[in-house]
Amino acid sequence: MAAAVGAAVAGPALLDAPAVGQTTARHAPPPLPEDPFTLGVASGDPLHNGVMLWTRLAPEPTVDGGGMPPHPYRVRWEVATDETMSRVVRRGASPADAAHAHSVHVDVRGLRPDRPYWYRFRVGDHLSPIARTRTAPAPYQRRLTLDFGLVGCQRYTSGYYTAYDDLAAADVDLVVHSGDYIYETGGNSVRSDPLPESITLDQYRNRHALYRTDAALQAAHATAPWVFTWDDHEVENNYTGLVPEVGSSTPDPAAFVARRAAGYRAYWEHMPMRGPAPTGPDLRIHRRIRWGRLADFLVLDTRQFRTDQTCGTNDVGGRCDAAFDPATQVLGTEQERWLSRGLRTSTADWAVLAQQVVFSQFAFVPGNPGIYNLDQWDGYPAARQRVLDMLAADRPHDTVVLTGDIHASFVSDLKADYDDPASATLGAEFVGTSISSDGSALNAVVPLILANNPHVRYANAQKRGWVKHTVRPHEWRADYRLVDDVSVMGAPVSTATSWVLPRGGQLESA
Repeated sequence: MAAAVGAAVAGPALLDAPAVGQTTARHAPPPLPEDPFTLGVASGDPLHNGVMLWTRLAPEPTVDGGGMPPHPYRVRWEVATDETMSRVVRRGASPADAAHAHSVHVDVRGLRPDRPYWYRFRVGDHLSPIARTRTAPAPYQRRLTLDFGLVGCQRYTSGYYTAYDDLAAADVDLVVHSGDYIYETGGNSVRSDPLPESITLDQYRNRHALYRTDAALQAAHATAPWVFTWDDHEVENNYTGLVPEVGSSTPDPAAFVARRAAGYRAYWEHMPMRGPAPTGPDLRIHRRIRWGRLADFLVLDTRQFRTDQTCGTNDVGGRCDAAFDPATQVLGTEQERWLSRGLRTSTADWAVLAQQVVFSQFAFVPGNPGIYNLDQWDGYPAARQRVLDMLAADRPHDTVVLTGDIHASFVSDLKADYDDPASATLGAEFVGTSISSDGSALNAVVPLILANNPHVRYANAQKRGWVKHTVRPHEWRADYRLVDDVSVMGAPVSTATSWVLPRGGQLESA
């Protein structure tokens, strides 16, 4: 397995020792004549005493196997307290083997809380770029400010990753990715993705590698740790559980199970994730990331355990009686129980649901059946109400929901009952637009959303970008950083709107 736990500072003997499962000097793998760090480096899921580090050896990124010989390699890593790497505090070695696409996952522990660190990797004579990460505050530490970015939906062909350049320059502590890190199909629009549709493991690996070659994405990964979850395109558009989308290239149930297993495996291989690689079609990604006493990030998975859409095969349509069946699921029974425990036991100032699809009600035409987007929580009103009831009971005034998926910017009140505008406001939902994926299809219905949903306070489907969040014990601020035109490399980025949520108060335009 391509993982290693952080070791204490040691001398050259540790750096030169064979990693677990590696060949000895007598049977050393062939040297790599080209730079193997073409996909950059990344870190994620910070703890108060550690962080995950990642890289993948791939001298030819979009070639099957990344252009690597089918041999295991020993990859050395270092963590330092300064950006010149002169004060190394942790170092070790980790295996990179063909079974895991020569990816490297290092779970570094023994670090100090709430401070930046720098890290790099080495294999043979090749050095990776130096990147910055940071640890979270200690569990009961009172931290006054957290700056983090919300990003998602980065279709390679749809535009340049200008928003990531802006984020990399913003000096954030953390990045939250809401899903659709890759898209399973290619094309030739603003940029060319000539790869075939991802169905097999090698095809998903190659597509992840293509996306990772982007310099702006690498820069964003190199500036802060990421917390991430997936949506649908990491496997296939609009899949639910083990059910493929209508018109799928893999309509046979067994074929789709194999496809989901390949998509999940490639996702694990390309993310700084804890835990072993999946060996089948299941991978737990819901988890809790604590940022001292300031915020608890409850990272949700709204795809893997979801009931298939019960009211037809179209995204947009009327809700039928089956949508209100208490048995319908978005999170699944176990994850709902986990979420309930997390909300009940959290002592942080803010409870944060980091998830994928729009949580607030977006009635294009209100009523029952009405017209709704059935791929969002609107298609599962009973499941949403169970979550709202949890929030009302345990976190009635200090919950923030972070969302992606829809390629547009929205700011909404969280309501205890979306059909009753006078019901209690429980917090706010900030829907971040896409990094690059097109959202123009929503332009025509934005006026309907604003007219029929009084809890929706802001909407913009015209521009792409990211959201900078500034969190303090008594106030949450969201600045929507939008790109003028993602089809133009280096287009200007500006703050389109800003919103403030006082803890226990109401959303206000800043």
